[in-house]
Amino acid sequence: MPMKTETYRIAAGMLICPWILAAAWSVPYLEHSAFVKWLIINTVLAFIVFFFTAAISHVILRVLFAAKWWQYPAVMFAVCLLLYFGLSTLSASGYTELYHSQTQVVEGGSITSAGYALNFKNAVLGALLSAAVFFLFWVISVWTPRSGAKNA
Repeated sequence: MPMKTETYRIAAGMLICPWILAAAWSVPYLEHSAFVKWLIINTVLAFIVFFFTAAISHVILRVLFAAKWWQYPAVMFAVCLLLYFGLSTLSASGYTELYHSQTQVVEGGSITSAGYALNFKNAVLGALLSAAVFFLFWVISVWTPRSGAKNA
């Protein structure tokens, strides 16, 4: 039984989009001596993060019967914002002192207001990148030039 074009498009989106995340996450390490190691780590994590967040987003989109172009990145943004902020805050809570980007994130075992603000800013930036990548996934996998979109 031959595969439909839709299946090829979904597979292409699932293969291309995590590589964009891996590339974006690896740019800060271009001049680092361990760039290749960071690229491998970022690639593995990008595939895990993309598939995990895309699966959650897909379930939400299905439950809401959403298939419009703006709903894909909006749902992915919300999912990633919650996950990224929650995980960064949770991971910082185990320290007694922690600095990041010249900001004291944890002081005396408690997350500072500046720490929450920094975690939120980083979560928003990460969620925006993920939303843009998920929009690209929508363009590759769902969008049809003739009618605009089909069911997700």
